[in-house]
Amino acid sequence: MLETAGMSAVFACYNDTIKDIIFTGSLAELPQNERMCRLLGQLHGLRFHLPKHSTFATAIGAAGYAKFEGEPEGSFFEKMKRNR
Repeated sequence: MLETAGMSAVFACYNDTIKDIIFTGSLAELPQNERMCRLLGQLHGLRFHLPKHSTFATAIGAAGYAKFEGEPEGSFFEKMKRNR
């Protein structure tokens, strides 16, 4: 499963200038993921980032969105809502 997620990220970066991949979610914290990301990164010329506490990335993003809901026009989250 780790290789599938990693290769999906690699394929998403093909034909693009993106070279940094941030791996989040509970799979990102598995010990074997660090080695897999390092090897995939070397093989495909990409940089994988495994943030500490990445399991909570979705919850943190949702909390930030909820906090800024209704912010004045021009705020970051207001722009995101318009572009959905």
